Amino acid sequence: MTTLTKDEVLKLAREAGFIIGRSVTTGEPNSPERFAHLCRADLVAENEQLRTELATANERHAGLMLAVVDRDKIIKQYAAAMKRGEA
Repeated sequence: MTTLTKDEVLKLAREAGFIIGRSVTTGEPNSPERFAHLCRADLVAENEQLRTELATANERHAGLMLAVVDRDKIIKQYAAAMKRGEA
């Protein structure tokens, strides 16, 4: 993870048009920490979405692996039946 200095955060805030001081709309303080938090919010949401997608993919993978095991078992049973002349 990259760590930015306070000066780097302030520079990014200015470039983004974020005014340090008090918000003109809400009167709440706008600090470099608040700016960093706002920037991070989208990343946190994206991370959560990726975790959810990974969990879904893992579930699908587990299901596919069971299907492969079942397929292999059926192939072995068929081969054994062929050997015995039953198939």
